[in-house]
Amino acid sequence: GQGYNLALGDAMALAQALRWAMDHGTDFGDPMVLERYARQRFAETAVMTLATDGLNQLFSFGTKSLR
Repeated sequence: GQGYNLALGDAMALAQALRWAMDHGTDFGDPMVLERYARQRFAETAVMTLATDGLNQLFSFGTKSLR
């Protein structure tokens, strides 16, 4: 379910970045547009990546009592 939520956030952020490009007469493939999208999504995807990786490490390499 979290992957789906991230994908919806990605789609919304991409649509906003493309709308910004259109409003400013900038090409959709311009690195500035893509950077705008990436910057907007970085925090949420980083948090989810760290949480998922942390849970994986906890239950994969933790003590046997935690598994």
